[in-house]
Amino acid sequence: MNSMNSPEYFSLTEEYIAAAAQIFTRAFQHDPLFIYLLPKQKSRKNAMQILLRAVVTVKVKCGEIYGIGVPLQGVATWNTPLRKKKNKKKKNDTFWALLQSGFGRMLFSAFVWGMFKGIHLAWTTNRNHSKYAPGRHFYLEMLAVDPSSHGRGLSSKLIKPMLHLAHVKNLPVYLETSNLPNVALYEHFGFTVVEKMVFGHQKMKIWAFLKKN
Repeated sequence: MNSMNSPEYFSLTEEYIAAAAQIFTRAFQHDPLFIYLLPKQKSRKNAMQILLRAVVTVKVKCGEIYGIGVPLQGVATWNTPLRKKKNKKKKNDTFWALLQSGFGRMLFSAFVWGMFKGIHLAWTTNRNHSKYAPGRHFYLEMLAVDPSSHGRGLSSKLIKPMLHLAHVKNLPVYLETSNLPNVALYEHFGFTVVEKMVFGHQKMKIWAFLKKN
């Protein structure tokens, strides 16, 4: 059976925003990227909750966020060439959704200090993204499984439907990770490391991957 039609794997709607943001926050709490951007653990969690809720809200509006499990146990956000261009009204709706989600409060949180580090990081990752995936492609932005659900193969169930769709469309898939254990996971799915980026005195690493079809 095509896993895109599995009752376990579904497109998230507004009622899942809070749960999805919580899963991302718990899963990324000790991720090297967020530790690099927000080294103080106490303020990191609050800033992450605000940021990730804003991200989830926007992705729900775009229709490119998917979940696994009932109750929700894992979440993945994508940017694909299949997304329809939005008209001006829908863009405005997305902007207001971003503000209502708490993005404005984020500017007064600890995350604003992490943004200074993030400028160089974003420039470098975006440059490599454009270098290795310049044409139409699928981009896995974020994937997270709730820590309480690790070891059940949920990452595989979250990524395989879109990998299958990208294969059908004969399009490549691009992603990044800052978590070393994920390198072997993505290589298992046929991805190849195309770049390893290093940031800061802490030598925080981000691996960029490409899977050709």
